[in-house]
Amino acid sequence: MIDKNLGQGGGVLEITLDAGPDADEAGQPPQHIDLEYVQTTIKGITRSFVMFDDIYLNHSQRVVNPKAFALKFFRCRDKAQQRINMTYLDAKPEKQTHIAWNWFFNGLAAIAWAFVIIYVGEYTNFPIAHDVMLPAGILLGTFGVIAFLIFYYKTQDRIVYKSYIGQLPVFDLFHQPRNKAYNHFIAALEAAINKAQHRDRMSMKYRLVGELKLLRKMKEAGSIANADYEKARSKIFKHKEYTV
Repeated sequence: MIDKNLGQGGGVLEITLDAGPDADEAGQPPQHIDLEYVQTTIKGITRSFVMFDDIYLNHSQRVVNPKAFALKFFRCRDKAQQRINMTYLDAKPEKQTHIAWNWFFNGLAAIAWAFVIIYVGEYTNFPIAHDVMLPAGILLGTFGVIAFLIFYYKTQDRIVYKSYIGQLPVFDLFHQPRNKAYNHFIAALEAAINKAQHRDRMSMKYRLVGELKLLRKMKEAGSIANADYEKARSKIFKHKEYTV
């Protein structure tokens, strides 16, 4: 049952989701494993995915060597295992590419200036030449190398899977189109999502309620911001199939 409480003007204030589709899914042990996939990059992040029982996906993230990423720029947290009902996912992910050009150009400029400073200080007789130019150039060059490392780490090419109606990001993968295992998993995941959405002729109404339940769990777990949850919930409430 769906219990909508209406405020003034008919606005939806709350919804009860204790019952409905897949109400006890969190307590169901896997009956059979469909596919497992582990994605590890040299950035030290491992993401694990397990598809099981035709409709579920377990997802977790682990930092392989946390000590190597102690600096703020490289900080990345482990993520607890998350069970996702693929019925409520959009089968077509969104590709997102972010290139940290500012760090690239900062590193390039720093190294260029380091070479100039070292050259002037060590190999010329210019009036501005000074003994401190060598250590200054080395320090500047070191900053340039660090800037390039940050550029590499912060540059991301990924695909993001979102909820079907609310279009709220649920999980993402590093985009590796030249990797056969990656391509196989993406194809299998798309097929599994499409199959899950058409199981037992599930109505759009139940899919909407199930998606809302999934997003609420993510909000309670701190995976998504409350403002993003409210925005996605509004889209679900406005869907033409969303009725009591």
